[in-house]
Amino acid sequence: MTDADPGEGGVLAGLARYLRRLLVPWKLLSFIAGTAFFVWGARFFDAPTWDVGVSLLMSVLCFLLAPLALDLILDALRRRRALWPLRLLAGLVLVYAVASGSYEIYNTLRMGYHPPTYWENLFFSVPTTIGAGLLWRLDGSLGELLGRVRRAFRA
Repeated sequence: MTDADPGEGGVLAGLARYLRRLLVPWKLLSFIAGTAFFVWGARFFDAPTWDVGVSLLMSVLCFLLAPLALDLILDALRRRRALWPLRLLAGLVLVYAVASGSYEIYNTLRMGYHPPTYWENLFFSVPTTIGAGLLWRLDGSLGELLGRVRRAFRA
């Protein structure tokens, strides 16, 4: 997925293209499975800052924004176009907002103080967000994705 630029048709057309590429069956199923895992964990692990609400919030933000964040980061690093440092910064800010900012705001509002598990969340959620963004930015069917994985392991 490379829709970090609105391109032809403006912002709304770019958003429509982005959502069409994101809202395909295998990506939706992986989003549902990942969300279910985090909701399950919130119900069965005794972590004061991990509840169903933050699981849903972070999962939805990750699905919607992580591919865009990785598009911005990779485009900035590969092409080095005009203003590439700003594109890189925008991508990094999006990763942080999804992986930690949403967690911090949610839990600060819920508990009345900054979550004491900030660093633990950051070390887990940033790689998770990057991995999910890399996965969900891929175009093609699940079969094509599995074919790419098989070829990568044969090489």
